[in-house]
Amino acid sequence: MRKITHLPLESLWDESGPVEARLVGDLNRDSLRSLLRQGAVRFMIANVGEAPKWIPIDDCFDFWKTEAGPHLAPDAGRIDLDAAPDGYAYLASEWSVEPRQEPVVVLTLYH
Repeated sequence: MRKITHLPLESLWDESGPVEARLVGDLNRDSLRSLLRQGAVRFMIANVGEAPKWIPIDDCFDFWKTEAGPHLAPDAGRIDLDAAPDGYAYLASEWSVEPRQEPVVVLTLYH
C-alpha cells in the first residue's frame, strides 16, 4: 500500500485505493468527544513513512479510550513530546467521506 510521504495530508487512501474525502477541519479534545457522542467514527493514524493505519469502526470507542484519547495533544499549536505519554502525541482532524455515513478522524502522529 502507498505510504505517507508528507504532512498535512491532502487526500486519504486505504488498501483498495483512493478514498473520496474532504477535510472538514481540526479537532480538539472537546470537539472530538462531541463527535464521538454522536456515534462511531473511523480512526486513521497518519505517520510519515508508513501506510495509513485504519482502525476498524467496531473498535473506535475502545481505541479512543486506550490510545487516541490519552495521546491526543492538548494544544495543536504546540506539541510537547517530553510531556506526552510514551513520548508521542496525535493531532486530530475530521474528514467527511462519501458514501460512508460515519466521519473519519485522522490522527497525525508526532514522535
